[in-house]
Parts: sequence; structure tokens; C-alpha cells
Amino acid sequence: MSYRKRIATIVLYVGLLTIFLLTTNPNTVPLGLLAVPVVLIAATTYQVAQLGLRVFRILSHSATKRQITSIVFSSFTTGVFILQSIGGLTLGDMILLSAFGCLSVFYLIKLL
Repeated sequence: MSYRKRIATIVLYVGLLTIFLLTTNPNTVPLGLLAVPVVLIAATTYQVAQLGLRVFRILSHSATKRQITSIVFSSFTTGVFILQSIGGLTLGDMILLSAFGCLSVFYLIKLL
């Protein structure tokens, strides 16, 4: 995907997330719709990670390694978002999530 398309996708996701968060009341929204911001945040962070790895030429020789790193980064930020939204984010959780993310990237890249 080209830089322009990726940036347009990021802007679209952020716009959709902003509109969704501004127009809904979490107390009256059906339970299934509460997953929409989580999915949008995960998709946005995945696209941002892909763009960042490509712009800064990190892991530029392997598209698979870029995808793995982007997926782990997206999972990490989404996990932090979910823990923060339920009030369960502590320093210990951050350390565990960071360690899990680093180990996941390291082992998955070594396997490929």
C-alpha cells in the first residue's frame, strides 16, 4: 500500500472513531457496538505501525516481519486501552504487556 493510501486510511479510521465517540452514549449503546472503538483503535495503530516501519526503513527487507511487528504493537496498544477503560491498568500490567510484546516480536521474527 502506498504512503498516500495508508495515510488516507489512518485519517479515515481516526475520523470514524472521533465521530463514533462523539455521537454515542456508552450507557445506552448496545453491547455489540462497544467493540467498535476497540476495533478502530486496533486498526489505526496497525496502520500507524506499518507506516512508521516503512518510513523509517525498519525491517524494510521483509513484509512479513513488518506485519508481525505491527500486529504485536497493535495488540499491545489495544490491550492497554482496554485495561485503562476498565480501570485496571497498573505499572505491573504495563511491564507484563511490554515484556510480552518484546518477546513476541523477538521470537516471531526469529522463527521466520
